[in-house]
Amino acid sequence: MKHVVQKVLDEKWTEMLKSDVEGNYGVRRVGYESKGHFVTVQEMIPELIVPDLTNFKLKPYVSYKAPDVVQSEFTAQDLFNVVYSKKIAEDFKQGKLDQDGNPLEPSSEESLTPQEAFVQARKTGSDLFAERNPYPPLTIDPSQNRNLIQNILLDEARKEYRAQKYAEIAEKLSPTEPLASNVVAGEESSSIDSTSPLVTSSTLGSETVKDKTIQPN
Repeated sequence: MKHVVQKVLDEKWTEMLKSDVEGNYGVRRVGYESKGHFVTVQEMIPELIVPDLTNFKLKPYVSYKAPDVVQSEFTAQDLFNVVYSKKIAEDFKQGKLDQDGNPLEPSSEESLTPQEAFVQARKTGSDLFAERNPYPPLTIDPSQNRNLIQNILLDEARKEYRAQKYAEIAEKLSPTEPLASNVVAGEESSSIDSTSPLVTSSTLGSETVKDKTIQPN
């Protein structure tokens, strides 16, 4: 009987879905509805325009296939060029290099010793080029700092509010005042405990049944 009812409901639901779908789905309407009837606008009716390519010298089809680009492996030399080459070129143009090619005004990266560079390259997160920070650093402007701190406090308040609501929902869904029933040798006795959940144990011959709670009618 259950399968028959489910089949009837499925067929009825399918018919309702078919009736809701319009026949011109994906097509723009060529008018508008006014006072219960549809008004057709001739300017809204689309026209298909086909160009005449007779005696046309250019090809109507152009291939957009791009040539294959083979990129070599990113080496240490490429990494050096990306990090240092721009500053070296600028220092060379401005005359900020000594006779050996060393910078007269080295940057923080150029001031590192080989040991310091080795340690920093193996720190956690050194392979990340850009780390996303949800909160930007504090600025000198006090008004901007006030807005930033306010946003942080609002985020924390929303988290506490959600946790409080989840606790209230869990408390409403938890069972209250269950009944306890002890069945020993076929004799039943029930009692109510409102302070803690109760466990019912039944002894039938050599078998013991536990963790059963009888709910009130």
